[in-house]
Amino acid sequence: MSVPQIPESDAQLKTIKYSASTIHDFAWFADKRYHVMMDSIDLVPSGKKVYLISLFTSRQSGLWKHSIEYIRSAMLFFSTHLGDYPYEHFTLVQGELGAGSGMEYPGAAVIGFVNDDYTLQQVTVHELLHSWFYGALATNERQYPYLDESLVSALESHYIASLYPDKKLWDKYILEEKTARFFKLDQLPISLMGELEWLYALNNNLEQPLNLPADAYNEVAYYNMIYNKGANAFNYLRAYLGDTLFFEGLNLYFTQWKNKHPGPDDLEQAFAQVTGKNLDWFFREILTSAKRLDYTIMRFDSGRILLKNTGQINGPVLLSEFKKDSLINTTWIEGFKGSKWITVDGADADRFIIDLYHQMIETNRLNNNLYKKGIFKKRDPLKTQLIATLSRPEERLLIYFPAINYTGINGFMPGIGFQNHFIIPRPFEFLILPFFSFKTSTLTGYTNVNFSILPPKPGKKVEIRAEASRFGAPGKQNYRRLNLGLVYNFIPRLALVKDRYRYFVSLAYVSDLQQIIQEEKANWIPIVSAGMEFIRHSNIHPYNILLAAEGNNFFSKLSVTANYRFSYYGKNRGLDVRLFSGIQLHLDSEKKPLFGLSPSARSGKELYTFGGTFFDRFSNVGDSFFSRQISITEGSIITPINLSVFNPSWMFSITLSSSLPWDIKALNIKPFATILLMPEGINSNKHAPVFLAEAGLKTGLGAFFEIFVPLLVTQNLNDTSPLIKDRIRFTLNLEFLSKIGEVL
Repeated sequence: MSVPQIPESDAQLKTIKYSASTIHDFAWFADKRYHVMMDSIDLVPSGKKVYLISLFTSRQSGLWKHSIEYIRSAMLFFSTHLGDYPYEHFTLVQGELGAGSGMEYPGAAVIGFVNDDYTLQQVTVHELLHSWFYGALATNERQYPYLDESLVSALESHYIASLYPDKKLWDKYILEEKTARFFKLDQLPISLMGELEWLYALNNNLEQPLNLPADAYNEVAYYNMIYNKGANAFNYLRAYLGDTLFFEGLNLYFTQWKNKHPGPDDLEQAFAQVTGKNLDWFFREILTSAKRLDYTIMRFDSGRILLKNTGQINGPVLLSEFKKDSLINTTWIEGFKGSKWITVDGADADRFIIDLYHQMIETNRLNNNLYKKGIFKKRDPLKTQLIATLSRPEERLLIYFPAINYTGINGFMPGIGFQNHFIIPRPFEFLILPFFSFKTSTLTGYTNVNFSILPPKPGKKVEIRAEASRFGAPGKQNYRRLNLGLVYNFIPRLALVKDRYRYFVSLAYVSDLQQIIQEEKANWIPIVSAGMEFIRHSNIHPYNILLAAEGNNFFSKLSVTANYRFSYYGKNRGLDVRLFSGIQLHLDSEKKPLFGLSPSARSGKELYTFGGTFFDRFSNVGDSFFSRQISITEGSIITPINLSVFNPSWMFSITLSSSLPWDIKALNIKPFATILLMPEGINSNKHAPVFLAEAGLKTGLGAFFEIFVPLLVTQNLNDTSPLIKDRIRFTLNLEFLSKIGEVL
């Protein structure tokens, strides 16, 4: 429905006075197009009258016609469980603010445009709940955001789940059931999304304590910790205590501290007084640390189950017993350290599961399952799916997908890929991608395996990597590549997750490129590399600095590469500066000239570690379209010059590239220029210092694909490539796609 234009204002001025008691914040809303719905309710059991008001325009009025009922039912429920709604009225306003789904004020809330009834009711309940916590209790939301947002999110999710117990994830995020069914997403509960978002942070070791001030989190971490983990944590406490004790604790907390600005200790004391339980595992560990909760079922013996606490938190554990897929018993067990034998009630049980309903904040659900009989008693459910899917944390995942590849030597190659992860990182990940070349009748392919270790301190991640590949090469053979690496990632301040350090060391065994080019049988050669990189991901002035060392018994070199963007003309636009400086420490130039410093960007034929994906790796420049593919390395001159250069002992280059201010930015055309200095010259002038420079235009899709056209070049470059068409080259970085969303 179209929204009518705003009517002209009345020429007659008037004054309206608003007043409210015991509030610490206020907001004022006005729109001549508002429809006004109003009602009142009497709270139970106090009988207090509260006025309910809803203001909305004709836009989405079909959704908002139920808004008063959403307010009424939630207000009655929480007034009964928390204490009376603290104000005399509640006003819900439809707005166009950029503050997220909604924004709370004492006795009022504004909500943006939503997609469906479910979301409107969910956000309405969330913002209404703030009137108890942010409004009446008035905790310091900057110092202790979890006392407001985490509690509100927990209560909101509990209440909404009671209204929509069968709500599925696809219904909100995918919308089309047929698509969800194809990708096996149709049975995932909507509550799983919050857990998966939290696990994404957890498995990247980006967890932080929940009791930190708001500015200690970056934007993503604030949402994941305060809204997702915080809500799950309080719902864990509620599930353990039971609804009656949990709400008695909150009711006492609210009654004692209404309008008094309580802190964390006051909430803890209220629960201690009501429950009489030792809740240190919650208030002293879950809320105040990044420790992990993880219980493992070890084995079954004579009516007893051996449980082991493999985590760092001694929280209560929920154990369920099954017989032939039927639940026969569920028991809460008090937390403990180490291992503990538990006597089970169901003598006939044949399967045991920890935290069946995902009420705990378990960090590893792949050790929560045990069968009494069978060869593999700790087997977990296996979910297999074509192309892509999301899995439950307790499931092992195997995704398979058809693939096709091409190289100039192998031709077109059909294949099939297998991987055990999608979106959510896992401690052990693999990708297996075999192909078959009908042209050469050989098996080719690529595989990688990644094992992650998460140190106790957040912001750190250690990865042990192994990669292997083989594809066709000249001389009726395959080039082979095996790389073993160790990577240490470190974020110094999680509030500034855009800053990241990466330290790496690797040992690669590769086919001898020199022998392959000469069509000789290639031997394995080792290459060791090590270095560190600092990366700042930022919308304004991003940059990175890479220090690297590389070598073996016949070559060694050191290099520094820096990239910096002077931001202007909007997001992801500006002046890009690339600096490179390298020194050749040792090189057997007669035997291995390909391993020297490279003034030009390397073609596939010049990449001695066989990195990247090249469709025509071994062709000469100009032989085919794909022969023009390059990898921007070292000197980064685009014009092909490497085969004409005597191996330099050092090299320095600077490349500039700028966004344009005009409307052709949709074409992403950018001018670029590179200047390079090195001590040795070209061809016969190899002992004279040389200066290389070029300038031109580039366009493409950024880090994924770019075409470079050098238009102006120095004479020494023009001598090797006098025609502009011979200088045109491009980058194609398929590996860039696998790094999208990578944090650590």
